[in-house]
Amino acid sequence: MSRTTEALPSMRTDHHSRTRRTLRWARIAIPLTPMVLFYLVFLAYPILVLGYYSLQVGNGQMGLQNYLRFFQSAGLRRTLVNTLTVAGAATALDLVVGYPVAYYLARRRTWLADLVQGSLLIPLYGGLYVAFAFMLMLLPNGFLNSVLLWLHVTDKPLSLLYTHATLIAAFGVYGLPFMVYPLRAAIQGVDPALEEAARTLGASGWQVLRLILLPASAVGIVGGVLLNFGWNVAIFSIPLVLSFKGAPFLPVDIYFSTRYGIRWSYAATLSAVLFFITFGLSYLYMWLARPTRSFSTGGDE
Repeated sequence: MSRTTEALPSMRTDHHSRTRRTLRWARIAIPLTPMVLFYLVFLAYPILVLGYYSLQVGNGQMGLQNYLRFFQSAGLRRTLVNTLTVAGAATALDLVVGYPVAYYLARRRTWLADLVQGSLLIPLYGGLYVAFAFMLMLLPNGFLNSVLLWLHVTDKPLSLLYTHATLIAAFGVYGLPFMVYPLRAAIQGVDPALEEAARTLGASGWQVLRLILLPASAVGIVGGVLLNFGWNVAIFSIPLVLSFKGAPFLPVDIYFSTRYGIRWSYAATLSAVLFFITFGLSYLYMWLARPTRSFSTGGDE
C-alpha cells in the first residue's frame, strides 16, 4: 500500500509533464497547419507532378530521355543560352546602376531617398507594366522617337523595339529592386566611421570603394546578383511582349508548348530545368544571406 502511495506523485508529475508537452506542440502545430497544407497542395504537389511528367517518355515508361533531348537539341540549347545571356547582361547592368543607388539609400535619410525607395517598388507590380511602358516609349510614334524628331537628332523614327538592347534594359528595370535591396542591407552593415577614417588618412573615393565598401558588402553583392539573375531567368511577361524571332526565351517556350499543341512532357522538362536554375540560385542566396557579424569598428563584443 505504501509503495503505491509513494508512486502516485511521480505518476501525476509524469502525466502533467506529458500534458504540457502536448499543449506546447499543439500551440505550434495548430497555427502552422493551414500553411503546411497550402504548401503541400499548391507547391509540393505541383512540383511532384512536374517531375513526373518530365520523366515520362511514352508508353508508360519513365526515364531521363527528355532531359537528354533537351541538351542535345541545338534549338533548345540556343534558347537556354539566350535566356541566360540576356538575364546575365541585365544583372550586370543592375549591379552597376544599383550599387550607387543602394549606397545613397543606406547613407541618406531624406525625402528624396524615400521617393527613390518608393519608386523602386513600381516594377514589382508586374513585368507587364514594364514591358508595355517600353513599348509605348519606343514605338515609332512613341515618346522617345517624338523627342528625337523634335530635337532634329534624326529625320525619321528609329527602330528601337525588338532588339537585345531593349530586352536587357527592360529586364534591368524590372530586376533593379532585387539588386538594390540586398546591397542596401549589406552597406548599412558597414560602419560609416571606417569611410570617414579612410578619407581622413587621404584615401580617395575609389580607394574607399575598392578597399572598404566592396569587400565589406561582398555578401550583398553576391546575394543581389543571384536573386536578380534568378528572377530575370524566370520572368515571363517581358520576353512575351518584347522578344523577337531571333531571341527565344525558355519561359515563353513553356507558355506556347502548353497553349498551342499541348506537349506536357516537353513543357514539364523545360519547366523542371527552369525550376532547378531559379530554385538553386534562390537557395544559394538565402544561404549567403544568413545573419553574419556586421563589419564595424566596434570590436569583439
